[in-house]
Amino acid sequence: MLRNIALAAVIGGFILIIVHYGDLPEQLPSHYDAAGNPDGYAHKGLIWFLAFINLGTYALLSWVPNAPKELINYPVKITPENEERQYNNMVAMIHVMRLTIAVMFAYMIYGTIYTGLGKMDGLGTWSMWLFLASVFVPMIYYIWKAYQLK
Repeated sequence: MLRNIALAAVIGGFILIIVHYGDLPEQLPSHYDAAGNPDGYAHKGLIWFLAFINLGTYALLSWVPNAPKELINYPVKITPENEERQYNNMVAMIHVMRLTIAVMFAYMIYGTIYTGLGKMDGLGTWSMWLFLASVFVPMIYYIWKAYQLK
């Protein structure tokens, strides 16, 4: 389920760009300050960069659970007794992180497009803090859980 929602966010970002690209001004926000206000601008074509970063991150995080075990770094020592529990915990964290990142990038695409069209004033004062919390809170939780599953 989380995988499908994340994929929908990735595809939705591409759809937003395709639908609005012709109406966008030549310059779009390319950077935002801590309050979510645009403070840098670039050619509108750069909006595709966000969509492809989102797609690449989605693909990478879809591959990680299938990566060779020696490439995966766990916060605790892996033993035959805890290997399956630790793997399942890592996979759950990857699913949450993939969803979080996909939705964040989709929102950045949305906010950049609608700011460029004059329908928004930026990403919002809460955006940076929500983005940081949505990445670090699950990460901290799953690392804590890894220690509980030792």
